[in-house]
Amino acid sequence: MTMSRLLQNALKLAEISLKANLEKINRINVFPVADNDTGSNLFRTVQGAADGLDVLGSSSNLLESYTQSVFLKASGNSGMMFSMFLSNFTACLSCDTAIDLSKLAQALLTASQQSKNQIDDFVSGTLISYLESVALDMIKLTTLSLSEDDFSVLSDLLLTQLNKTSEENPFLHESTLVDAGAMGVHYWLTGFLAGLCHVEKNRVLPEEVEDVSVANQCESVHWETKPNYNYCVQITLNISEEMQSQLSSDLAADGDCNLNLYRHGQSRVHVHTNNSKALFKKIMTYAEVTEVKIENMMMQYQANQSKGGIAIVTDSSADIPQDIMDQYPIHCIPLTITHGKQVMLDGLTIDELDLASRMQSHSEYPKTASPALGMIKDTFSWLSKTHEHVIVVALSSKMSATYQAFKTLANEFSNISVIDSRTTSGAHGWLVASVADLASKGLSVDHILDKTQDMIKNIDIFVLLNDCDAMTKSGRFGRAKAWVAHTMKLKPIVGINQDGTGVLLGNAMSLPKQLEKLFKMIRQKHEQNPIRRFSILHADNHASALELESALEQKLALKSSGIMPVSAVIQLHAGQGAIAVAIEQESAHDFAE
Repeated sequence: MTMSRLLQNALKLAEISLKANLEKINRINVFPVADNDTGSNLFRTVQGAADGLDVLGSSSNLLESYTQSVFLKASGNSGMMFSMFLSNFTACLSCDTAIDLSKLAQALLTASQQSKNQIDDFVSGTLISYLESVALDMIKLTTLSLSEDDFSVLSDLLLTQLNKTSEENPFLHESTLVDAGAMGVHYWLTGFLAGLCHVEKNRVLPEEVEDVSVANQCESVHWETKPNYNYCVQITLNISEEMQSQLSSDLAADGDCNLNLYRHGQSRVHVHTNNSKALFKKIMTYAEVTEVKIENMMMQYQANQSKGGIAIVTDSSADIPQDIMDQYPIHCIPLTITHGKQVMLDGLTIDELDLASRMQSHSEYPKTASPALGMIKDTFSWLSKTHEHVIVVALSSKMSATYQAFKTLANEFSNISVIDSRTTSGAHGWLVASVADLASKGLSVDHILDKTQDMIKNIDIFVLLNDCDAMTKSGRFGRAKAWVAHTMKLKPIVGINQDGTGVLLGNAMSLPKQLEKLFKMIRQKHEQNPIRRFSILHADNHASALELESALEQKLALKSSGIMPVSAVIQLHAGQGAIAVAIEQESAHDFAE
């Protein structure tokens, strides 16, 4: 067998070994964050990376291709550290000739020590220190070789060092659990060694059954471990090597658990932070964000603390008053905004004010897209485990592919229901709030789903546009209508019909005329069915929002539920200066049990 073929088989066997133990690794994942995904992240990092390497003639090219694939796939803190190690490891391993145990051990030692020096606040008893300990022990085995006969001794060595991580890691010492990242790399390395030793696949597959007491202990630790930061952020950047020091400085200033890997003009970043928008505002001045993933660790922790019941999920097009967000645990998945080559997440890496500022210096109009499928699936996955049921309230299916994305991924779970809100912005927000309120009262899923369809009929939104330019650029307005409105300097009033399609309700020549028509529409609504609450929304136009709020409070004899800016996504479609009123009318039914 050629060296390149041997390496490819070893890398594939490493992936198989990791996959076979994935759930075991996830269960013991309590450090640095108890989020049950270390095994999944490591497997995502290596999954498929060894496929398609047959065409590469030399072992060096094969390892470079594998390393680059892992670099681009690296997921989570453990995946990023493994990618860092692998980049150093393959650079140290001269493998166009046969690899012996001595060469392998020395490459492992050099790579692990280089990786350790690249990590700020390095913690012993973790993935990298495990690899270093394995290498030091291997170097002592001068009489052994990479052979089938010696594989058992090597695998025992790996297991011995894995068990020592529970003693060496100060955060795991009391729990006696081994480090999940180290365990993941342990299984990867076991498979890799098996391949180099010409060992059959079945010798690296798990046979033992996990002790129930270990599973219970993990569960207890998960419940007790509160994250120090709100967000776990993963970024792919196009960036010059000269800006790496600036990037590292910004990561250190705004977060913790920082990893910054650089290869061939790209950086992969992993960081824990409380202020993702501030961090991205800095980064986007000198680098292009081509991919971003954010997990809300605090929401995950809180969900684990209050297991059971119904979880509520929505997307960032729902403009929800802050007091409602504070009252209910609503999980909001951001829509994606692309501006030039920058990829942004609505509300998490960009807000409406920063986006407006960016647009002033860029002629290209931003584009919006439904949330990333990976973020949706990850959210669904952990919520479906921590709750009896998950109800998703999505942006109108007539306005976005978001509903269909939610619906498609929800089909993979037995306890997730998706509702088409048939609306957006503040009206969408009121519907989410109503569903969350019903869930908090302990009502059944079927009851809530049934009543939600009735509630959809009782929410509405009226938007007063400055002009139709934004809706034209975002594809919401036909160019013929837009030309007429622009030529005549009309100020449109738009709403949403019962099937969730945006409609033009009227035009006016000025804001006072717009308000006059708006008040007439709302009065008719109020006479048909009393309005129980309303809120005012605006796109960087707080002064006009205050005037509208005051006028409606007098006309409806009803206290406003507040004023809030719309999300960046909504502002892109409504345009600067737009104001709106979202209403919820009294229901024809009594929702209480």
